[in-house]
Amino acid sequence: MPCQCNLASIQPDSKVSSLINQDLGVWKSEMVERIFLPRKALIILGIPLSNRLPPDRPTWGLTANGLFTTKSSYKLLVTLDNSNSTGSLNRASQRKFWNRLWNLRVPNKIKHFAWRACNNALPTMSNLAHRHISTSDICEQCKSEPEDTIHALWASQRQGPCFKSTCRCKLSVLQPPPVAILHQWRPPEFLFFKANFDAAVFKTSSSAGIGVIICNGMGEAIGELTMPIPLANSVAAMEALACHRAMLFAKEIGLTDVIFEGDSAEVIQAIIQGNSDHPDFGHIIDDIRILASDLNSFQYRHVKRNYNVVADALAKKAKNALSLAVWLEDVPDNIIHLLSFDVP
Repeated sequence: MPCQCNLASIQPDSKVSSLINQDLGVWKSEMVERIFLPRKALIILGIPLSNRLPPDRPTWGLTANGLFTTKSSYKLLVTLDNSNSTGSLNRASQRKFWNRLWNLRVPNKIKHFAWRACNNALPTMSNLAHRHISTSDICEQCKSEPEDTIHALWASQRQGPCFKSTCRCKLSVLQPPPVAILHQWRPPEFLFFKANFDAAVFKTSSSAGIGVIICNGMGEAIGELTMPIPLANSVAAMEALACHRAMLFAKEIGLTDVIFEGDSAEVIQAIIQGNSDHPDFGHIIDDIRILASDLNSFQYRHVKRNYNVVADALAKKAKNALSLAVWLEDVPDNIIHLLSFDVP
């Protein structure tokens, strides 16, 4: 099928900057949607921009901090090699299998044994003979066939398996871990305000939203907002945008001593460390730190989702919002019950 995009309408020497409104620091959405196919346009519009329009800089997209490492490049080469190998399993299926194995609630020695069996790393007679440790690869139990992994675990039926497990765990009756007990949000310390932020993804509409609530030391809400945003390439990038909007909101209503709380450990850690090289949202980290320089005092804290339910509800409220919605010294009706639960 021929490409239905209008790339031919772009001049050969055009740059990405031609798709950005230089005055507002946002994408020229109409131009992007006119030039690119809908799916490509959605991806482009989801790339967060800084209204500072900082100069371009190279980053390495295969590490969390955006810095090149030989380890990440080796993993890339292994991945490319596996994807080109004939008969190789789908990488997503492999990843799902290994995740399920390592998440089993059994002793670590059982998981390690299963991993070795899957990778043909058990000390079978065949492996020992291959490494010139044994002169014979014949099974010592049945005395008739070579002992490889399959034979050692399943084939020697009359005399029992060659590897005998002493574990009496029954995987079929293992229960999932208990659900964590809900905890309440806590008011900030004296003279501080607390801004909780969160992001929500709406898969059906390929969009997202952010929510912010700011409370005083008495636990009283002094401001909330909900705002739809384009769907970014990662949840962490949207969490970073939510933090940026929370800080901007705090400054807009005149606050100078604020604690910022979010439930993304990756984002909070990146802000504290000043990781401006992060491939997805490093420039947003810079924006946040520049805004923070105007505050008297500030802190960043990572909290569990159970402590962030109001911000989460506000973010989800953006699903039906057309634009930014703000409440000052008031609370939306469908949020009041969550706020009353949060305040001790």
